[in-house]
Amino acid sequence: MLRPRPAQRARLTEIRDKLLAWITKAEREGRLGKIEGLEISLGGVQDKLALLEAEQARTADRRPGDALLCQPRRRHLNGRPPVTTTLLDHSPRERKWPTLMTAGELIGDALITAGCRLCGSARVTGVTRHFLPGLELAQRFYRQVVVPILNTVLQDVPYSAALIGYGSEVQGFDTARSTDHAWGPRVEVFLADQDFQALAQQLEAALDRQLPAQFHGYPVRFPFPDNTPPRHWVHVNDLHAFFTDQLGTDPAQGLSAREWLMIPTQLLRELTGGAVFHDGLGLLESYRSALAWYPDDVWRYVLACQWMRLSQEEAFVGRCGEVGDDLGSAVVAARQVRDLMKLCLLMHRVYPPYSKWIGTAFTTLPCAPTLAPLLSKALSARSWQERERYLSSAYEFAAGMHNDLKLTEPLDVHVRHVHTRPFLVLDAHRFTDALIGTISDPALRALPPVGTIDQYVDSTDLTDRNHTGRRILYIAGPELPTAPTET
Repeated sequence: MLRPRPAQRARLTEIRDKLLAWITKAEREGRLGKIEGLEISLGGVQDKLALLEAEQARTADRRPGDALLCQPRRRHLNGRPPVTTTLLDHSPRERKWPTLMTAGELIGDALITAGCRLCGSARVTGVTRHFLPGLELAQRFYRQVVVPILNTVLQDVPYSAALIGYGSEVQGFDTARSTDHAWGPRVEVFLADQDFQALAQQLEAALDRQLPAQFHGYPVRFPFPDNTPPRHWVHVNDLHAFFTDQLGTDPAQGLSAREWLMIPTQLLRELTGGAVFHDGLGLLESYRSALAWYPDDVWRYVLACQWMRLSQEEAFVGRCGEVGDDLGSAVVAARQVRDLMKLCLLMHRVYPPYSKWIGTAFTTLPCAPTLAPLLSKALSARSWQERERYLSSAYEFAAGMHNDLKLTEPLDVHVRHVHTRPFLVLDAHRFTDALIGTISDPALRALPPVGTIDQYVDSTDLTDRNHTGRRILYIAGPELPTAPTET
């Protein structure tokens, strides 16, 4: 493929948008043969746009002297120059994740070697040469490969299909790094209960026989977890059971406040993220819509509890530092930074993801350009006074965001000293009290300001998607033996 020029970006973007519109129209009209040709053209255009984006990111991210500080080891294989690689950037100006660069060696799709000449670290292997985002890969796979099999087996039986659930690609956070294990096209197929009982085994057998070995260069069958037999990842599900098993309740009936508070926000992201490719059952989209965001009273309660978390430790950054515990001060500051990020996500009606992606999700918010530098400086500060200064600015900005929501009467956004001590705090509990006062549900208003399960439990063993039963048992508590009654 010829390398595109930056001046071609606008034209390529225009072509891409037209192709997407034509594919949508063809899908609506049931012209599957036309879709395949259009998607081949779309793939070529998107590959060119991806090359332009990679080149732009490389140029913007590196200064003239950086190449001298960190260069890949280059070797010619069979007299041919290397094509691409993953280069680890260890330049002193910034520590960051590995950046994909256009210098290195690949044979087919297998990365050979690359490394940092300064530190000798090294080899990042197993990522693919041409990265196709997982959601787009799944959509192409569904249309081109899965649909014909479904039509043959199911005929007129309605079904829905999507990519939802676990995986960075569902969140739109996948990168070339994601392809180094357990990576390939995935689709969730949903049937109504009776159709699932009657047809699931037949459909799974047909998929197992007819699915190809590869699609767009990615394996269709792969092991996960590691050291398990490879299998394809077109799952056939009972739609109702898929949701009730993970939520512990039926979303079609509406969730009570108690049920909302027992669902981890990462799970809510998984069920409402990704994309629906087809909803022949007419239920999948409605289930997702029902989970799109908290009811108003629950939202206010969750916000109140997040402000309470900030209130409980905001004075400790200075108090730890005053007694010489700089490490303790830094740990408290890091906890405050994380809670501020979660608070901002909640104020923007975005479910906070689990720890790996919370920073990535936060940077997509409109407040991030202002808050991210303050939070980063609070984390890198060398004294408690410096940490407090940057956190105070962040607290005040977040308080202004609260007032902009108009959920309560406006509150004073300025920090103040705690008691007569020289530590600056927002007194964040004021925001908790104000929000609790606006909740109309008396039962929810009477709860202690603890929040959803992942506001007071930080354990994957409880908050993971597969642990609904554990959460229910945890909330119920242990069954203690009752004392014998006297007769």
